[in-house]
Amino acid sequence: MAFISFLAVPIALLLLVLFFNIKYTLTDDALLVKNGFFTQSTQLEDITHINPTNSMLSAPALSFELC
Repeated sequence: MAFISFLAVPIALLLLVLFFNIKYTLTDDALLVKNGFFTQSTQLEDITHINPTNSMLSAPALSFELC
């Protein structure tokens, strides 16, 4: 029984990673961020400045430095 649960956790994590991926799309007038079921749209005219950050609370990103 422990062997089944030993396999279930990594398989479930793999499915979550594949299912809840992050995708950025830049159109002529908007930035779309798709994360799993959710899509966030930001009009380019509403973006006034961009600040680099390492905070995981700021936005979905795959490029965070954990160190």
